[in-house]
Amino acid sequence: MQSPDPVPAWWYRHRRAHGIGSWDEPMHVRLLAERRMPIERSPFRHEGLRPAGLHHYSGITSEHYPAGELIVTVGYPAQRRPHFGADDTALLALLLPALRVAHHAQATAAARLAAAVALLDAGAEALQVVAADGRTLHRNAALGALLASEPERDRLEDAMAHAARGLRALRRPRADASSIAATLHGTPPERAVATTRARYVVRARPAPEAAWGAPGVVLVSVARDAAAPDVAAAARALGLTAREAEVARLLVERLTNAELAGALGISVHTARHHTQRVMQKLGVGSRRELAARLRAT
Repeated sequence: MQSPDPVPAWWYRHRRAHGIGSWDEPMHVRLLAERRMPIERSPFRHEGLRPAGLHHYSGITSEHYPAGELIVTVGYPAQRRPHFGADDTALLALLLPALRVAHHAQATAAARLAAAVALLDAGAEALQVVAADGRTLHRNAALGALLASEPERDRLEDAMAHAARGLRALRRPRADASSIAATLHGTPPERAVATTRARYVVRARPAPEAAWGAPGVVLVSVARDAAAPDVAAAARALGLTAREAEVARLLVERLTNAELAGALGISVHTARHHTQRVMQKLGVGSRRELAARLRAT
């Protein structure tokens, strides 16, 4: 703890230097008096201990780890004056082994988490870690760069959330086979997303529980679909203009006219006009026929 008040600053240094794992108020006051630092003049007492209700206090601490130290302090209301003696200090000392084990586990878990984050950040795969309750625990630099370059990042983020929910649903215990089948067919943990710029594949897989320190954590990845056909090039080869080819590519992805308008920044009326013109020029009557015609080219 860093403090301009010399009382806590000296106390923390002294306690660590002498291995004091448990203490009470009389011990604290006596040691400070020996250093000519009366605790009655300390802001730490009047602004920290007393407002927190820590009268006649005692405490224990874990060993000092790189991540810090864990301190448990117990205080009593001013009207209660428990007897502090050897038995009380010994009783508190009995809790020290358990406290140190817990703190060591906490420090070890923090180190594992830091290593997992560093590993994600060092890789080229665009990844996001999602907690069981849907919170984003980490998003690596590769994913940040991908989303920053994608004008329709909201569509990608929606697909990522959907994939994470789907995987959690698949892993959740179900009561009967019919509900399992419904989950398998209704919420797949992988999906394709097409934007005006590219086509992506979003996948979800379980994250190592030991690394993230919690169950149900999901690792979501986003990658450009290398297998996606160049529909726009095929449309150009069939005589469409560059704008019509872009419209055709989006129609192949089954976008509605409203979605098409949003993707291209045009009105729904204009999107409908583009759709009709593309289908007329290619001689097709539906988006399904349009997709078949362009992918066969």
